[in-house]
Amino acid sequence: MILKGETVILEKIEKNFAETAVVRDVSIAVQAGEFLSLLGPSGSGKTTLLMMIAGFEAPNRGRISVGTRDITFEAPNKRNVGMVFQRYALFPHMTVAQNIAFPLRMRRCSRAQARDRVDAMLAMVRLEGFADRLPQQLSGGQQQRVAVARALVAEPPVLLMDEPLSALDKKLRETMQLEIKRIQKRLGVTVVYVTHDQEEALTMSDRVAVMADGELMQVGAPIDLYHRPANAFVAGFIGKMNFLEGEYIGHDGDEAVIRLSQTATVKCPISSATAVAGQRLTVAIRPEDLSVRPSGDVRPGGFKGRVEAALFVGAAYVVLVAIDGRAGEVVEARLPANGGSLPLVPGDIVDVFAEPSAVRLFSHQQRQAA
Repeated sequence: MILKGETVILEKIEKNFAETAVVRDVSIAVQAGEFLSLLGPSGSGKTTLLMMIAGFEAPNRGRISVGTRDITFEAPNKRNVGMVFQRYALFPHMTVAQNIAFPLRMRRCSRAQARDRVDAMLAMVRLEGFADRLPQQLSGGQQQRVAVARALVAEPPVLLMDEPLSALDKKLRETMQLEIKRIQKRLGVTVVYVTHDQEEALTMSDRVAVMADGELMQVGAPIDLYHRPANAFVAGFIGKMNFLEGEYIGHDGDEAVIRLSQTATVKCPISSATAVAGQRLTVAIRPEDLSVRPSGDVRPGGFKGRVEAALFVGAAYVVLVAIDGRAGEVVEARLPANGGSLPLVPGDIVDVFAEPSAVRLFSHQQRQAA
């Protein structure tokens, strides 16, 4: 079974509840067959946006279209979109096969056609042999697969998913992420997926739309959001980030120099620094982009510090370093374990360095707002 995914276009969508704006002027174009995640903290507006696509909420302003159809104010059952809810919403008195067949019954499909489609979906979600079981006889992951099969059995071009894995444990959640992505790629359906889990969004998505306070912060491929965040909110929300307040003091060749303290500086490409001398800026550096070594002569763009903690976390060591000249301020470095022991212990004086290309700058006011 191959589905023909369709585009989903959101144009200047706004939604208010009473006097509160929960979605503000959001425009997104989801391509046919694309997996797009709406990512953000609680209250960011992502679920409300999904509910407007599904038809369970109506926008106060804007337009929603699927393919060439304007569905802004269509009833949910007329939109031809599949929906997977956070709590699965399976009928407890129906078997797995009956749950999957339910949308086909509503469309008055013949019994033979329904049976063929249900069998095909059971094979797709790897639940052959489970047709006669009740939902309570299934694991959480199996129930989730039934919910996905039911949403897809009527062959919708668009599948909407509202935090469908949040109730599962970490290991099962990771397995289901790959399973849902496998099914989506095989079928070619367009998916709009809501999650607050950054890792989940990065793992599953072709593109991610990051939201905060009802506004769209950035839309892009996972690698772009991670390495080229558009603002301080995205930088801090996607993965881990060290934020340090600094002062632009000039440039060294083609690199800008940012002072963190009287004895600590970092560098970044001068194209990233549009500041004037003396301007306060926020420096952002990923933990894995910091190198830490026993103290020697600090290279330009690095600084000294004292190891506060060194923790083994499996594939890496997490090292917390207090910055020289910045009382109480600590950076986190993540160093590959590579099967060996870390030659650092709390109290060691170390040199910390980041390649200039890994350093991001944001305005001081922007960081405060974020």
